[in-house]
Amino acid sequence: MTTIPLETAAFFSVNNNYILKDKLPFPVKGMVYVPGYPGFLPWEIESSLSLPADLKANIYRDIEDIKAMNANTIRFWGAPHYGY
Repeated sequence: MTTIPLETAAFFSVNNNYILKDKLPFPVKGMVYVPGYPGFLPWEIESSLSLPADLKANIYRDIEDIKAMNANTIRFWGAPHYGY
C-alpha cells in the first residue's frame, strides 16, 4: 500500500454537477469489483477482518490490474471491513 504525505495529497470536493479534484472536474473511470476466491462467498469476504494472506494477495493484485487499466475509481460490491 502506498501512503501519500498529506501536504501533497489531492483535495476532493463536489458541486451540483461534478466531483472535483483540486477544484477541477474529475473524470471518473472506474468499475465495480466483487472479490472472488475459491471457498469464499463475496459477503464472507466483505465482512471478514482476518482474510487469508493468499486471498489478500489476490485482491491486491486485482487492484493493481484495475489501476493498470487506467481506472481511478473502484466501487466494491459491498463495504468491506478490511481496508485495501
